[in-house]
Formats: sequence, structure tokens, C-alpha cells
Amino acid sequence: WSDVVAVELGAGIGLCSVVSSRLGMKVIATDGDESVLSQLAANAARNSSGAGKLQPALLKWGDDSTPLEDELEAMSSNGANGGDGALPGLVMATGCVYGRDAGVWAALAKVIRYYRLIPPRSVSIT
Repeated sequence: WSDVVAVELGAGIGLCSVVSSRLGMKVIATDGDESVLSQLAANAARNSSGAGKLQPALLKWGDDSTPLEDELEAMSSNGANGGDGALPGLVMATGCVYGRDAGVWAALAKVIRYYRLIPPRSVSIT
């Protein structure tokens, strides 16, 4: 897992991100709620140790003012993901959308398309 760069969308308190980083992944854990993000940062500091790296990042779906390009490029350096540059090797989104608000789902889809988080020939498990 040490060469995998992962992005978690709607990470909340970061359980999936913490576990992934402890497995050796380089994880960018995103959330759009700044108060949740501060709790995520505290959890990351307390619980992510080992070979991986965990970086919380603000990402508000549908808002282009919270870009991830710099985080993806920094995490993907040193040949991670088989040299795919800023393309993550794994995207996690677990319980990040509740309800049927079409606007929220559209914003999530926009983020996935914009950052090319699901590349061609990939598998999506929902």
C-alpha cells in the first residue's frame, strides 16, 4: 500500500483515512465542514502513525475556491501510483451523502469529474 495515494471525500472524523494511512497509504482526507475538518485534523494527529501519511484538506463540493491540485501533486510525487502524477490510486466516499437532494449529488459528481478521481478503466463500488 505504500505507493498508493488515496483521496477520501466527505471524510468526517476520518476513520477510513486513518486506517488507510496506518496501512501505508498517502491519504488526503477531505471534508467541506470546517468544524469537522478541525476534528479530523486532531484525529489524524492522534491516530495516524506508521508508513503512511494523512493530510486533512478542505473541499467544498461545487465550490472551486477549495482546490486539491497542490495536495494531489505533493502526495503523488516520488513515483506514487505508478507514476500517474496527480491522479489518486484510490478514492473513498463512505456515507458522505445522505438524502435525495439532487444538488448535493450533482456537486459530488462535479468534484469527481473535475479532479478525474475516477479514471477510465476503473472500478466503482457503491
